[in-house]
Amino acid sequence: MVWGLAWRRAFSRYRLSGAGPAIAAIRHQTSQALTAPIVLRHVCEKQGYGIKFEKCTLNGPERVRITVTCDEQTILSDVDETQAAVATSLLPHVQQRAAEDDRRPRVDLVALFRAAWRHNILDIASPGVAASISQWVDTCHKSGARPVIAVDCEGIGLSPPALVQIAGPGFVALDFPASRSPPTLSATLKELLQDERVTKVFACGRGDLVALRGCGVRISSTVDVQDLVAQSIKGATSLGLARCVSFALPGVQFSKNGYVRVFTEVDQGRLPPPISMASLRPQNIAYAAMDAWIVLHIFYLVQARITRGTHGRALPKAVVALPTEQERRHAALKWCVEQVRAALPRDVPQCIPPRVRRRQRDRSIARLGGGHGASSEFATGVGCDTYR
Repeated sequence: MVWGLAWRRAFSRYRLSGAGPAIAAIRHQTSQALTAPIVLRHVCEKQGYGIKFEKCTLNGPERVRITVTCDEQTILSDVDETQAAVATSLLPHVQQRAAEDDRRPRVDLVALFRAAWRHNILDIASPGVAASISQWVDTCHKSGARPVIAVDCEGIGLSPPALVQIAGPGFVALDFPASRSPPTLSATLKELLQDERVTKVFACGRGDLVALRGCGVRISSTVDVQDLVAQSIKGATSLGLARCVSFALPGVQFSKNGYVRVFTEVDQGRLPPPISMASLRPQNIAYAAMDAWIVLHIFYLVQARITRGTHGRALPKAVVALPTEQERRHAALKWCVEQVRAALPRDVPQCIPPRVRRRQRDRSIARLGGGHGASSEFATGVGCDTYR
């Protein structure tokens, strides 16, 4: 209010002398300078860029340095006397980079899961599933490989969570705590989460960990892929799953479209928690399974980038040069499928699920794959295992 009153007085004083436009221009420039740091922070948070403000002395008075880390190879930095001046200078370059990132081909994560996953989604409480997972853990230990599983939860406002998904090499399994009375995690899942010899991987999993520990699970040996990515993108504070996948698969932007509404309503108490595969729509099953499945694969991709010092294989330029957006999306999806399938190390033992006596292939999921840009080449269907 004080600034506004001062500007009105200054404008009235110099209006008759013809200085009004000059005063207005100065006011506009000052307003831009004051808002530039805010806009810069907003752009960085939206894009998942790291941003760092620091003071430095370069053979003279104290100055301000702002560093924006877009990825390992692109770091934008500038120094000036004030924070506003640095932000004003840096903002156009950051906005240009953000616009370039937004023009990358977009791939839906559910479509990627539908295209790349060749096996069934298991219910961890089904006969034979627990024994197969336990046998896989033992095989890993005997071979000297540390077993790694990805964990994700839906409905973390409940205790226990409404749904827990786990994924490992060769399997994706769901646990429905509400199917038991009182609601509780399955004994197999508890044993797996509390086993210190098994690495549990999360993505932005602080809420998941709180929910699991809140129902008495002493979970240990955890890794968060968000923390791994933040080691390379210094100063990043708002990394989500899609941004972590973009880091693991450079050149493509990812999204998580739809099908989460049912879990939001369960979390808010407007719907009862699911008790089996049959109580969820096929799209919701695919969405939940995808969360754990993609976390497992980007863990290995990100770990390879960090430990080997590589920048990862970027999307080929030939894909970006395709004439239509549909062709670019399809080619980008195909490239992502190839990268994800090659992500797991060859020396990691695969879990062999039990033989299915009767399989129900839900065709609506196969239609879902085609509806998100996957051609019939990828529409393999996601099966839900049932046992007699």
